[in-house]
Amino acid sequence: MLDQLAISAHRINAQVKVTGQAFKERFNSLAVEYLKQMFAEALQMTTPAPARAIALLAAFSEVNLLDSSTITLPETLKTEYPGCGGGGAKAAAKLYLVLNYLTGGYQTMQIEAGRKADQNMGEKFLAGHSPGALWIFDLGFFNAPFLAQIAAAASFFVCRLAASQTVFYCPRAAGQLEPFDLDHFLMRAPRKLFELGIVFGPEQQVSARLIITPVPKEVAATRRRKAREKARQNGRQPTQKTLARCDWTLLLTNASETQLPTSTVREVYGLRWQVELAFKLFKSDARLETTLGREKHRVQCELYAKLIALLLFNRLSGVAEDLAGEKLAPAKLWRRLRSSVTDLLEALGQETAQTLSEMLKFVADYTKPGTGKQRPTTRQGLMRAATEARQVTLKDPLRQLSKKQSTKAEIRKALARSLKSDKVTLNFEQLGIQRTSLLP
Repeated sequence: MLDQLAISAHRINAQVKVTGQAFKERFNSLAVEYLKQMFAEALQMTTPAPARAIALLAAFSEVNLLDSSTITLPETLKTEYPGCGGGGAKAAAKLYLVLNYLTGGYQTMQIEAGRKADQNMGEKFLAGHSPGALWIFDLGFFNAPFLAQIAAAASFFVCRLAASQTVFYCPRAAGQLEPFDLDHFLMRAPRKLFELGIVFGPEQQVSARLIITPVPKEVAATRRRKAREKARQNGRQPTQKTLARCDWTLLLTNASETQLPTSTVREVYGLRWQVELAFKLFKSDARLETTLGREKHRVQCELYAKLIALLLFNRLSGVAEDLAGEKLAPAKLWRRLRSSVTDLLEALGQETAQTLSEMLKFVADYTKPGTGKQRPTTRQGLMRAATEARQVTLKDPLRQLSKKQSTKAEIRKALARSLKSDKVTLNFEQLGIQRTSLLP
């Protein structure tokens, strides 16, 4: 492997004449620090592609998908990157990624120790982003101060509601806040899609729309099975509250009804899957967890070199999509570029921008989506959600719950009658942020 690296270096620049052993001797603390700095430079230099115009997301300046993934490392790095302990890896790193869905760009990558908890990390990624950004993230980042900080930055969030000990408040028609027992309410809620307004946080600082969606029985059963298994692994039993909430998908957003009507929020939250696909590419195709060495400096050098390569690939994929005029399959593009890595290195190291463009055009022809039967694309799903948008609101749920109905079924029927459902025609031009794109 190191001999091949030496040959590639000489091919790119004939003046470079080193051996594989010489590379091995250069895997030291200085090389690690150098690659860390090059990684930071790469984050600054990989400018994103133009933002794509997507009707349902027209109200937002950015659509940032935030997530993390754990990377298992050799035990020689357990001091620098301690793992989570227990039965997990002794050494692990956690890679945080912010992906802007509108551009496809990896806006931020950050490496932390594997035992780092996500809950208090979200606020670190807000600096430097435009007002009006939409942030989408999973349960691990659920934190009232984080949500409040997003709102204070004149931006927006869509996230799942964690099954925590959070105390909720609900406004009455007159505006005063009163405690709201969400789990008591869900036992009586109609099995329909709807939303209501809630307030929560240590200082009641987060105001949000709670989107409530019932799930099929088989989905709820699968969730309960996973909840029981997770609790068993931690030596405990799941609470009845946790099991009951498996019947519902609970989403929070502070975007307005005109920006994201009730029925569109779940479709938009589904964009989070795109960052999961990025991590799959990192681990499966880029082999981020695979190393040919065990010595800690070499492992760190390989890790940072691969991250730099992924940032370069992300920028090249944006250029390739612009040249192709359509969305390309990232995994296919990675594999095609990997098979042509020698030509790519020579184009980057010696040739002109025209040579690189011609190469990317050629590669793009082999990575276009197939013409066979396909599922609707993510963009098509967003377009459909926009044209079928509905606003379904339950006003003053506290008043409904305080009525003297004798059974849960009667309360459920009364709540269902109180739902206000309206078809919404979204005026995308009025929402304000104009974009252009070469992609259809």
